[in-house]
Amino acid sequence: MNNKRSGEKNTPVVRADIERRFRENLKLTIFGAGAMARAILEVFSRNLIEGTTIDLRTVGKFETKLKAARMHHMVTGAANGRMRMTPARRVVRFSPSRKLRARMIAHHEANRGKV
Repeated sequence: MNNKRSGEKNTPVVRADIERRFRENLKLTIFGAGAMARAILEVFSRNLIEGTTIDLRTVGKFETKLKAARMHHMVTGAANGRMRMTPARRVVRFSPSRKLRARMIAHHEANRGKV
């Protein structure tokens, strides 16, 4: 999705970009596009909070995983080998579909060496 906000390649896609695409592609009003984007993102958010997997065939799968609590070494120089506990938490994991992965690889190969 090309962002008109910036000429940079890796500018994050924000809700306004999605709304703009809805307006352009589906010929929706500003209010209709905003309502549609908010509704879709709310469904995604609610399902991820509840731990439900979101599976979009041509895009991929979003799922939450429980990461166990663990001990690890503190990185700071003053820590002198001390250990710290990282609490258990839920993380969102994305796995691209085969179609998206193939498109990503093709895009990468086509743009290899380009700046």
